[in-house]
Amino acid sequence: MAQWIESQGRLQKGERSRLAGLLAVTARTLHNWRREAARGEPEQARPGRPVYAPELVYRVLRRTRRELKRQGWSAGWRSVLGALGGEDPVRLVQRCLALWKRRKRRRLRLLRGGLRKTILVQAREVLWSIDAMQAGHNGEGEARFAEVLRDVGGARTISIRIGPASKAQDVIALLESARRTRGALPLVLSSDNGSAYASDLLERYLEEHRVVHLRSLPHTPQHNAWAEHGIGELRAESGLESHTPLLGGDEEAALRLEEARRRLDGERYRLRFGSTAEARDKNLPRGYDGINREAFYCDARKRMETASLCHENRRDQRRAEREAILLTLEGFNLIERTQGDGQRGTPKAEIVS
Repeated sequence: MAQWIESQGRLQKGERSRLAGLLAVTARTLHNWRREAARGEPEQARPGRPVYAPELVYRVLRRTRRELKRQGWSAGWRSVLGALGGEDPVRLVQRCLALWKRRKRRRLRLLRGGLRKTILVQAREVLWSIDAMQAGHNGEGEARFAEVLRDVGGARTISIRIGPASKAQDVIALLESARRTRGALPLVLSSDNGSAYASDLLERYLEEHRVVHLRSLPHTPQHNAWAEHGIGELRAESGLESHTPLLGGDEEAALRLEEARRRLDGERYRLRFGSTAEARDKNLPRGYDGINREAFYCDARKRMETASLCHENRRDQRRAEREAILLTLEGFNLIERTQGDGQRGTPKAEIVS
């Protein structure tokens, strides 16, 4: 480049500026190139780290993969470098480790994507999901909890209760408040196995109002992923963690959660819906319109009893009961289940939203 600049002869000021713009360099750089060409100095090498030899890269790739398989994929570069004896360049070891871990994460992501089972609810008041999160503590160190109730159809938070750990009476009061607001209880209520949700008092309440209880398998939060996902969004948006001090008491937590709920439901664009959760909720039909609640409840209970008779293990019985409820929802055209790449079809295993 310096020789080419020298061959152009002396350039005027305007010409230097135009040439510098074309080459994406400064006028000072052009001046230095001309000076190097006049002195006969060789052009300087490009700044930056030297390129590693292919043989070295291949050797470090093999050695780092061997160490990851031996030490475990959570091993850091210092552990691997120490095991390798410090013979190889530190930066190259770091790059090779990052490459192997990135490939492994990609394979796991593709595997989970192929096994993921998703449910799309076609109406509101069909499936509600409930769960609780710790939303800070008061000045005396007493933990405060937020009971979150969501409508799965529109991915919208229906109601939030702030206070101590909920009991069955508190859950029933929250459902009653939502029933007055929404016009009816859902056909199915999803929850985990917390003491408030597994109580006989709540079961009698749900049976009285003909609501089917869809309970998760023990230690399987993916079965109630709708509430888990909603709680994660509320926690991130409100900034309420288990260690957050609430100087304003329950009122402060309620205000922060309500403001977060307003933004998430009314302002955040949901790509899978093509609108906000609030807009989707308004456009969805009501699930209990055109559906006989008694017929749905009896059909689901009959399927659950039949499915549980085929298993002796309690966990297998719970899994079969869940599948029976989901099949009932499909039979009434209230949900659509997909697996992996989104191809339609009824998955045999549990949903993992």
